Amino acid sequence: MKSFNMFGVRVMVKETEEKLSGELVVPQTAELAYRLGKVVAVGNKCIAPKRYVEVGDVCVYQYLSLMERANKYMFDDLSVMSIHQEDLIAKLAPSADGGYEMKLSSFTILGPWVLVKPFFDAGVIVMPDSIAKQTAPKLRWTVVQVGSGVVDKEVKAGDEVILQRSKANIFGLSGDDFCYIHQDYVDGVVTEQA
Repeated sequence: MKSFNMFGVRVMVKETEEKLSGELVVPQTAELAYRLGKVVAVGNKCIAPKRYVEVGDVCVYQYLSLMERANKYMFDDLSVMSIHQEDLIAKLAPSADGGYEMKLSSFTILGPWVLVKPFFDAGVIVMPDSIAKQTAPKLRWTVVQVGSGVVDKEVKAGDEVILQRSKANIFGLSGDDFCYIHQDYVDGVVTEQA
């Protein structure tokens, strides 16, 4: 089997063969796809506090066909991809049986990403599948998790945030709708005046 010494903030992942229950549901209109990968090497510049993963971690990462064409390699029967550490969205914690579950309690957002949950003002009725297309000002966002690489924003779980809706990437997890968004597109926090 091959081993890899990665440079900079690159991470080598292989598509996982881990036992997985649950699913990550992405709207059919989504332009991004997601893959589950196991980290097989971490770059020499991925150091604390900006080291988000270790070898052996199972992660969710963004996937574009362009990335595959540019960064996928085959070594014998091993298919791996070299990606930037900040393209890793979340890490999954193993379940008691050694597999992995796609549920919020085992899902840890990574790096510069913020996990938010959309909600609506009272009295708003939402038709099925419309949340992915919702652009009305009544759609609001609550922070669920903040990645350890979010250093430029004073935001924490439970905060209501103002964000650039077009940059929010929606997916379903544990039967609920969530979005992840890069910290650069979180524009502010809503607070109550005294």
